Amino acid sequence: MVKSIIITGASSGLGKEIARIALENGCKVICISNEKCDLEGIINIFCDLTDEKQIDKAVKEIIAKHSKFDVLINNAGVVSEQSQNSIKYEEIERVMRVNAFAPIYLTSKLLDLVRENEADIINVGSTVILGGYSDMSVYGASKWANRGVSVQQRLELINTNCRVIHFNPGAMATDIWRRFNGTAVEDLQKQKWANPADMAAFMWQIINLPKSLEVIEVNIKIKK
Repeated sequence: MVKSIIITGASSGLGKEIARIALENGCKVICISNEKCDLEGIINIFCDLTDEKQIDKAVKEIIAKHSKFDVLINNAGVVSEQSQNSIKYEEIERVMRVNAFAPIYLTSKLLDLVRENEADIINVGSTVILGGYSDMSVYGASKWANRGVSVQQRLELINTNCRVIHFNPGAMATDIWRRFNGTAVEDLQKQKWANPADMAAFMWQIINLPKSLEVIEVNIKIKK
């Protein structure tokens, strides 16, 4: 029975919906984000996931106050669109810091607790790895890196009761696009992009499978 979850980026979108379900099921939920999650009962740890020192500070708080947890969900992410011949270095760095560097570093700092707690790791990827999307080389590269980390973490934890689950959702109608290019959630819903609450419900089912079952990787495409 899952009793405590750490989620990065639970202030909105998929992370917030996972947090909502967990809270409804009596879980302790810790959100690591640079914005507050406004769900009642959640514990917010403010952290800029592009900043090594802030991640270190967040880790120290987890070790001191929230060391017992059952699941670590690396959910926080950013999107990017640039044509192949106009990629800017600073954009590569921005996307990689959030989508790749942060989950690698955070999980590394918490890995001893993951082992001690026999906790699961869920890395949220993207179906971009299944075939690529136009003008999303940087974003796609960050998610391929994320997938590679899942493979390595699974090897590190193969002789433990910990599971590493790589979760690749298709396009979701979340606020991440408004922040990036001003596209409203309502416009994405009209295009039949997925409801993040549905994705979260599926992830919750996977989390609560018996420990003898490990979903190594799951790809969820959108049926329009």
